[in-house]
Amino acid sequence: MELKADEGPAPLNDNADSLSDTTFGSSFRQHFLFAINHVFNEPCFAGLFIGEDADCIDKFAKLSDVDCFSDTELLCTLGRNELVNLAALFKLPSRGTDRRAIINALLKSSRHPSLLDFFVPTRSVKQSRLRALTERSLGPCFSVVKDYADVFSRVLLCFSLTSEKRSTSSYSGSFKSILAKDIFEIVQTRRGNITLPTYTISRKSLILRNKDELSKFFELCNLRHQLGYLTMKSNFAQAYEHFQQHLNHLTTVIENSTFQRSDLPRFLQRFTLPSLAIRLIRIGVNACERLRKYHEAVELILIVLSSDLLTSTSSRTMCFFIKRLLLDQGTHCGDPVACLKKIESLLLILRGLHPRHRLEIQTQIGRLTGEKSENESSNFWRDKNEDLRKSKRGENSSRKEWAMDSFVLDDIEALKNELLPRLKCAPVVKLSAPTPRSSTKLGARRPVYLWMGPEEDATKKALKTSIFQVENWALQHYLHNEKFEKGLHAESRICTTLFVLLFYDLLYGVDRADVFYSMLQTAPLDLFTGDFYISHRELVESRLEMISSAKRSLQTPGTELIVADPISQLLTDTWTKHKDERCIGVNWNLFPDGESDVVASDESVVLASICRLLISDYANWCSGLPDLTVWSPSSGKAKLVEVKGPSDQLSSQQVVWMDSLLSFGADVEICSVSGKLDLLPRICDHSSNTEDLISCFFYFSSSS
Repeated sequence: MELKADEGPAPLNDNADSLSDTTFGSSFRQHFLFAINHVFNEPCFAGLFIGEDADCIDKFAKLSDVDCFSDTELLCTLGRNELVNLAALFKLPSRGTDRRAIINALLKSSRHPSLLDFFVPTRSVKQSRLRALTERSLGPCFSVVKDYADVFSRVLLCFSLTSEKRSTSSYSGSFKSILAKDIFEIVQTRRGNITLPTYTISRKSLILRNKDELSKFFELCNLRHQLGYLTMKSNFAQAYEHFQQHLNHLTTVIENSTFQRSDLPRFLQRFTLPSLAIRLIRIGVNACERLRKYHEAVELILIVLSSDLLTSTSSRTMCFFIKRLLLDQGTHCGDPVACLKKIESLLLILRGLHPRHRLEIQTQIGRLTGEKSENESSNFWRDKNEDLRKSKRGENSSRKEWAMDSFVLDDIEALKNELLPRLKCAPVVKLSAPTPRSSTKLGARRPVYLWMGPEEDATKKALKTSIFQVENWALQHYLHNEKFEKGLHAESRICTTLFVLLFYDLLYGVDRADVFYSMLQTAPLDLFTGDFYISHRELVESRLEMISSAKRSLQTPGTELIVADPISQLLTDTWTKHKDERCIGVNWNLFPDGESDVVASDESVVLASICRLLISDYANWCSGLPDLTVWSPSSGKAKLVEVKGPSDQLSSQQVVWMDSLLSFGADVEICSVSGKLDLLPRICDHSSNTEDLISCFFYFSSSS
């Protein structure tokens, strides 16, 4: 659909199936009509806007743009303060004058000549100035009555129902104003300022079945925004009161089977009323805990854990409620027996959670009973942390004995081991780094470290002192002292970028129902739940086999890389065709030399194994990889390094990634950096006169 600024309103039966539009003059209203047309032409949304809602939209479609309104009509839409500001610009008195008098004075001033017209621009220019200032005061859109605003907001909600949503808790405006920002996204995309992947929208399922469900969903979205903003501002008392007013409704949505949508694919169930209600219960639990209302928090948790929605609840959400139950009921309310019994009854569901979440639950059970699990013991690798844990263990021993005497389970240790077996732990390399006397005086929020290296100018023999945070200091160590040729501090971004490039044609090119439900999506919905792997196992396994068997060509300094193997060609082609598209996981600025940096290696079994985890559960595996990736194209040597400063510990996500990487055969280690004021930096002299534009490999070699 292509609209120009001077055109009349677009009919609602236009075929608006594409966001591309090179018309820069299109008005705000016409872009809004684009979203309305898209929703009204879609059978999945046809039954959501009937009766008065449809009449409202029809009236809006028949309105003209602002150019067709008279000066009088536009001025009448302004408030008194805006009119006073306009009068001041035209040197007109306004004190003690009502709106109508100010409007008449402005119109009279623009229509009738004055003595100054002999020296200043003509009356028509004066009228144009009044109109321009009036339109600027109006902004991009008129204010409409509440009922109409609700209808338009629900249209925008349907338009971007499954699109990637930015966090709204930091925004003080209404939820409706946040939805209105989608119009800006539409404008940016249609003008080509934002490029999205090309995919086919194929809606087969009804997420919202009728107008009543849409209204309830809109109300809960608005409530979530309000509660999120209040808790972000630490206004927990008001958030608690506001939450309590809606608790009965939330409980009904969760417990009433008519709202449950087992008929929908799993990746669509998170956009249903029960899923949204559970997210609101999470906010309520946080508010109760902040106000020390632990018994009420337990009641909220049990509403969710006693429902029939657990099998469709995400691993992250289940982990949250189990951990809060252990803390609130087991510790704060002093009832560990009932708490552990409830967890035992959910063991079958807990076994299916992501390893990170099982580890967190396992750790929390150990803290409750006073007995650390093997995983907690093996992954606290700092001596002072170990001593601290031992002291806490002694303090909790009496509680553990009481719980063990009363608890009916045969063996609590067996319960913890059922959740997760012992995980592998990477070797630790300890380094000392010189530090300035005060990082805060340098304006640094985190500790900084000093590094002395050669000047960039090869003719200068002096050493240059640089200030780095701990990760970049460690990167300099591996590049200079460990003789790695290349390195990046990118954490998970390297792997997610390579993964999406390797599977781009499958993720966005294979047609399947409901996975692309909205126009502004950056990823298919089935990627987040593992349904893509389940439904296209053969395609995925074939691609993984291709990655693991890719051949690597060694590169030496001064030589050019010859791209020959199919994986290297696939990476290069995908990078070239789709560069700068807004798609999930890809950082187009990560590799300084562009597509020539993105070349797979011979030793790609580890990369294939990482891709297998990402394709099977992207939502839970897309973060937590080691901080540094260092490699040498000339030798094929590579290493993944997790860097930790003096007060840092491994997160549960990093622990399970370490275990997985070691199982895959990756060369991975933990670099523990401690600061010393009296230590002078020692480095090996390293010449960096190799060519800047060397084609480099991404190596995932085995530890052997």
